[in-house]
Amino acid sequence: MFKSQTLFIIGAGASKDIGFPLGATLFANISETLDFYFDFGNLKSGDGDFLDILNRHFQDRSVVNTYLQGARKIAHSGGLASSVDQFIDTHFNDETIQLCGKTAIIYHILKAEKDSSFSELDSNYDLSSNIAALKDTWQFKFSSLLFEGIRLEDLENLFRNISIICFNYDRSIEYFLPYAIMSQYAIDYPEAQKIVDNLHIIHPYGTVGTLPTPSGRGISYGHDPYRLPIVGMKEQIKTFTEQVYDGEQLNEIKNLVANAETIVFLGFGFLEDNMKLLTPSGQAKTKRVYATAYRESDEDRKVFAERIFSMLYPSSSLEDFKSVVEQGNLDIKIDDCDCLELFKQYGRRIQTAIN
Repeated sequence: MFKSQTLFIIGAGASKDIGFPLGATLFANISETLDFYFDFGNLKSGDGDFLDILNRHFQDRSVVNTYLQGARKIAHSGGLASSVDQFIDTHFNDETIQLCGKTAIIYHILKAEKDSSFSELDSNYDLSSNIAALKDTWQFKFSSLLFEGIRLEDLENLFRNISIICFNYDRSIEYFLPYAIMSQYAIDYPEAQKIVDNLHIIHPYGTVGTLPTPSGRGISYGHDPYRLPIVGMKEQIKTFTEQVYDGEQLNEIKNLVANAETIVFLGFGFLEDNMKLLTPSGQAKTKRVYATAYRESDEDRKVFAERIFSMLYPSSSLEDFKSVVEQGNLDIKIDDCDCLELFKQYGRRIQTAIN
């Protein structure tokens, strides 16, 4: 159990340890999928299954050809954008790029879910063995800390001080937790899922779909995208610009940051657009921040610290940063480590911190 109001802010790097591609790799994979080239009507490059999905949706070759132009723009962009998300947002008014880019994101995230280390959790094998096989993931360590001090009769309070803002499209966190709870407390899936429903988790840019409920509705983790109407699902994926227009969720995000006493950044890139989304209107209550910055330089980690300070103290200048830290009002730790290592090093401190 975590004692202070703790907010976890999750980026793409947090899913890497279970097999998900980072932003640049995902962009490259999507570019390869959308690099359609035909020679006398024969497909020479590009993903044939993805092309079939477009053909099934539109049922008009001339319309599909129009959207293939947008697909090629993404494929031939050269990867200069930091992510495919950023490229899509840059071309906010190009419907062909919007549709092909968002559909390709759903296509590849579902494939990555299927190939991830979590994909066997719902198999018929022994659950305890499946969970134990994931001991080298941060999700395992996080759950271990979360369960400490929580008895079976107190399970409804499991997530009392926890909130999550996840910038990823995958559903790995909410997929893993019910199985971890089942293993720890020897309860069935519907009961465990009911507990996870109490977790306050926001995906600012959407997800590839809602996970199935105990009654069966939803999109299963790692579902075959070829068997889904993923073109029609593209509205589930949001760009930065679209998120800014969603005032209700944006206020919810800013309020979570404003009221967090402890903030933990996992696999987060500290891109300026995302920091803007997180920045509340006034000074946050945050006293301590822990963050991963795997293989980032000392100078870049200083920049990340400045961006965190500006997020938490939006009305202050960077000249105030040093005095705020020296007065003990804010402690920022940004380490060159992955998510699991951060929990190994600071897990107890994060868990037991009290203002």
